[in-house]
Amino acid sequence: MRTNWLLGLVLGIFIGGFALEAGVLALLLAVPALVWALRGRTWAAALSGLFVGAGASCAGLIGLAQMQCVNVSGRNFGSFCTPPDLTPYLVVAAVLIAIGAAVGFLGIRGSIRGQT
Repeated sequence: MRTNWLLGLVLGIFIGGFALEAGVLALLLAVPALVWALRGRTWAAALSGLFVGAGASCAGLIGLAQMQCVNVSGRNFGSFCTPPDLTPYLVVAAVLIAIGAAVGFLGIRGSIRGQT
């Protein structure tokens, strides 16, 4: 169960970063990852890792871009960098992390009961 969660996390990190960089082309990686996550007995752990990884990598990359913009305008007084409003992207990242945590919790609860 732990191995599938970690593999899902790694795939989710790649999918989240690729979604920010390539947009819709990230579906080329997301669809096979979802098919992999939904197969087998520990599907909840794999799906949880996938969602948590995608949300965390999106939030991390957006935060990194925001910090780069702040550093440019602070270090070089003559340069201007006005960051756009990134709130919708951060909300999507937080929702992905919350879904992953909820699926993981349900998977752990089901495995304790022996229902997975």
